[in-house]
Amino acid sequence: MTAQTSVLESPTAPKISTTAKFSARDLHLHYGDFEALKGVNIDIQPAKSRL
Repeated sequence: MTAQTSVLESPTAPKISTTAKFSARDLHLHYGDFEALKGVNIDIQPAKSRL
């Protein structure tokens, strides 16, 4: 039997888009005492032209 070593990479900072129409970082959303979203990062890009 051989030994296996696990290597965990440290998380990198999320990429920040400069063209996003909407951007949220470390978003937390609560419904009363319930935390529905925990630390969400999201970029919403503009719609692509259909021409």
